Amino acid sequence: MFDLSDTEEGRMVREAAGRFAAECLAPAERAHEAAGAPAASVREQARDMGLARIGWPQALGGAELSLADEFEMLRVLASGDAGAALALSAPAPAGRALSAAGGVDAVRRHLCGLPADAGVWLHVDADAGLAIADGCISGAIPWLPVARLDCLLIARPDGLSVVRAGCDCTPVPGGGLRAAGAVGVTLERAPVAEHWPDPGVAVRATAYARLYVVALMVGQMQAAFEHARAYALERVAFGKPIAHHQALAFLMTDMRAAIDASRLMGLEAASRDARVEADEFERAAAQAYLEAAEAGMFVGPNAVQILGAAGFMQDHPVEKAMRELRALGLLAGGVDAARNALNRLPVPDAGSGFWLALDPEAAA
Repeated sequence: MFDLSDTEEGRMVREAAGRFAAECLAPAERAHEAAGAPAASVREQARDMGLARIGWPQALGGAELSLADEFEMLRVLASGDAGAALALSAPAPAGRALSAAGGVDAVRRHLCGLPADAGVWLHVDADAGLAIADGCISGAIPWLPVARLDCLLIARPDGLSVVRAGCDCTPVPGGGLRAAGAVGVTLERAPVAEHWPDPGVAVRATAYARLYVVALMVGQMQAAFEHARAYALERVAFGKPIAHHQALAFLMTDMRAAIDASRLMGLEAASRDARVEADEFERAAAQAYLEAAEAGMFVGPNAVQILGAAGFMQDHPVEKAMRELRALGLLAGGVDAARNALNRLPVPDAGSGFWLALDPEAAA
C-alpha cells in the first residue's frame, strides 16, 4: 500500500522547509552561486532547523523522519535553490547509509563531531573504479558538488567504505550546483576508516543516494516549470497569453505530467525502504532516478525555450535550473549505472505493484 496521506509531522516539516526556501534560498540564489556557498546566516539557520540531520536518529539530534517525509522536505528546499539545498543537506543521505551499515554508533563515530561547515558526501562507485587494497583506497573522482571533503562514503558493489583522511581536493569549474562548490578528488592510498563488506548495505546506500538526488531534481523541475508557466500567462502574442496557444499549452501539460510522475515514483520508492528486501528497494530507487533524470532533460530546456532568448539570461531562474538539472543527472552514478542496476535485477512478478492512496490536499 502506497499512501500519500499527510501526517501532521510531515506537513509541519514541509511547511517549514517551504518558508525557508522562499525567504532564504530563492531570493539569494544568484548570490549563493557567485560565492560558491550559501551565506553564513543561511547556514546558521539551516543548522538550527537540523537540515543536515533530517533523517538521523533522534539520539544524535536528528528528526528521524521517514524517508518519504525527508524526500518531500528536500523537494521543497530544492524548489528554492537546488545547489544551496544540496550544500546544506548533503550529510543526510550519508547518515542514513551509515545507520543501515552500523546503526547509531556508526553515525556517531564518523559524522558527529565534524565541524559545522564540514564536507560530507555519499559517492556511488557503481563500476568499482576506485581500487581498495591493504586497507587503503586509490583513484580519482573528477567532480563532486562540495567545497571541501571531511568524510567521504563510498558505495561500491562489494560494500560501503568510509574515508576520513587522504582526500586531496582541487577546485574545478562547475556548470551547475555552483552554490554547493565543485572539486575534483584524488585518493592516493587514502586509509579506509571503516568498511562493511556487505553488498546489501551497498545497495541500500546507493538507493539513498539516488532518492536524495531525485528529490532535488523534482524540486528544481517544479521551480523551473512554475516560472515558465507564470511567464507564459503574462506574455501576450496574437492577442492572448502564449500559454493559451495550443502547442504551448500541450507542452506545459507534458512538463507537469513528467514532474508529477517523477515525484510519485520517488515517493513510492521511498515508501519501500523499511518493508522490502534490498534488491526491490534498489529497483524502485533506480527506476525513480531514471524517470527524474529524463524528466529533467525535458523540463529544463523546455522551460528555457518557453521564455525564448530571455530564458538564457541570468535575469530568469530557468537558465540556472537547466544547468542544475543537468548536473544533478550526473550524481549517484548517473543514468548508466541506474540502467545497469535495472538490467542486473530480475523482472518483478506481475503482482508486485502498489496501490496508491492519494490525499488531494497533500498533493497540492
